[in-house]
Amino acid sequence: MHSLQRTSTLALRQRKAHLLRSFKLPADLLHASLIERFLKCGKPACHCHTGGPKHGPFSYLNRCFGKGQLQSLLLKSPDQIVRSRQGLAVYAQVQEILDEISQINYELLRRDEPLGGRCNLLSVKARFPWEGIERRESSRPSGFGGVKASGASLNAAKARRASAPKSSQGGSNLVTC
Repeated sequence: MHSLQRTSTLALRQRKAHLLRSFKLPADLLHASLIERFLKCGKPACHCHTGGPKHGPFSYLNRCFGKGQLQSLLLKSPDQIVRSRQGLAVYAQVQEILDEISQINYELLRRDEPLGGRCNLLSVKARFPWEGIERRESSRPSGFGGVKASGASLNAAKARRASAPKSSQGGSNLVTC
């Protein structure tokens, strides 16, 4: 995507709203790698051991998990290969949309603009369960594991929460997404 610095804030917000309205999470998306391999068989006298062509292609779907774990699935039918290619293409399209929304949000933050409107689903209590707990000054240095907020910024945040509209469910404040 091109640089968004010259795009107006209104145009960015309209594009983001369009992407979010039109975004439907497809059921057939697939996050994996499709790999085709040519292999040697277990027969020592076979042509694949004497310099001839190897057997294949064999199609595998590989998924990586944390800590070097790999899960591999041999795709046995042409239909499985077609469906996996479609799922991979759908995942790539979803990733492109999410990347574009992320770029727009980055540009809005760079301009010190709010990222979105009101969330009707998440309340302050659901999203920030620690609200209402007495805060204590940390003995850790400010660069250790988090941001140390000043008293003025905490007071400003409390004032914003107090002036926000009340939810009809449970009376907790709505938060900005």
